[in-house]
Amino acid sequence: MAQSTISIRVDEDMKKRVETLADSFGMNLTTLISVFLKTVEREHRIPFEITARDPFSLEQAISDARERKNLFGPYKTGEEAVAAALEG
Repeated sequence: MAQSTISIRVDEDMKKRVETLADSFGMNLTTLISVFLKTVEREHRIPFEITARDPFSLEQAISDARERKNLFGPYKTGEEAVAAALEG
């Protein structure tokens, strides 16, 4: 079977972390990526869920508050909070 090269750019620190993780699995980064590609081919899908977080999800807001993450403020008025939320 003929071989082909794929060239991608990734964050250097992330590459190092994933190489370390791949090593802990007993493989190198090339093998890890090959396993991913073979799984995509075999299952005809990306082998994990990809979702976009709904910034206005009540469930997400409750979860964030419980985990004390994505918190902003404090705001003096409700209008300040709404204006900040609308800014993005």
